[in-house]
Amino acid sequence: MECRGGHHLLSAPAAPMLVRDRDLETVVSVTVQDAYDVISLAKQGVCRSCYGKMDAGIEEADVDDRTVFDFRATCQRCGEHYSAPASVTLLDHPALVAFFWEHGRDPTSEYPWLHGFLSPENPPTVRSESPLRLQVTVELDGDEFSAVVDGDAAVVETDVSL
Repeated sequence: MECRGGHHLLSAPAAPMLVRDRDLETVVSVTVQDAYDVISLAKQGVCRSCYGKMDAGIEEADVDDRTVFDFRATCQRCGEHYSAPASVTLLDHPALVAFFWEHGRDPTSEYPWLHGFLSPENPPTVRSESPLRLQVTVELDGDEFSAVVDGDAAVVETDVSL
């Protein structure tokens, strides 16, 4: 998916039966939810395609002359692989969900491109390179949530400033 400005938003498969009888909004909503579910399983080391074991973690890459951090997972059995911005690994964390809930929102019911903290313009801050620690900051209504994610995509610290 791309926006009207040509910016890449999401690459995810959609089953033919999904697109056959549904409107575009439903197709996008279901595809985004499926992508969130795939990332959640991959963080647990489970492949959505074959349920094999996945090697998963945060990796550094150079894109357009800048350093980015992505969550990447590859299945040991079937080779399926997933990639997403490192910050997306927070979407199902209870502390982030609670922060959104206190602001009358559900992070997993919203499209990822609506979350400023997932934007390439708002990359995580490197707190430590060895071991890897990335700080992700989310602002809602003047309140701030921050989380530190390690190289295994596990949240090791959270903080809320109201």
